[in-house]
Amino acid sequence: MFFCTRNHGVVLSVYSDHRFGAGTGDILLDDVNCQGSETSLSDCQHAGWGQHNCGHDEDVSIVCFDYLNITGSSST
Repeated sequence: MFFCTRNHGVVLSVYSDHRFGAGTGDILLDDVNCQGSETSLSDCQHAGWGQHNCGHDEDVSIVCFDYLNITGSSST
C-alpha cells in the first residue's frame, strides 16, 4: 500500500479490529478500494472525498515495516 512504500516501508499487517483505537474527527474517505499499484490514496477507488456512510467503528489500523532502518540505512 502506498502509505507504507512512500516512506520506504512495506505493509506488515492491516487490522479491522481497532488495534490502535478508533479514529476521531472528520471521515474523509469511505469504500476505499486499492489494487496495490497506486502511488497516492487519491488513485484508489473511493466514494469521494468527504462522502461516507460509516462511522469510526469501521476504521482500520495499518502496520508498516521500515526496511531502510532495519538495514542500517538512513531514511532521510
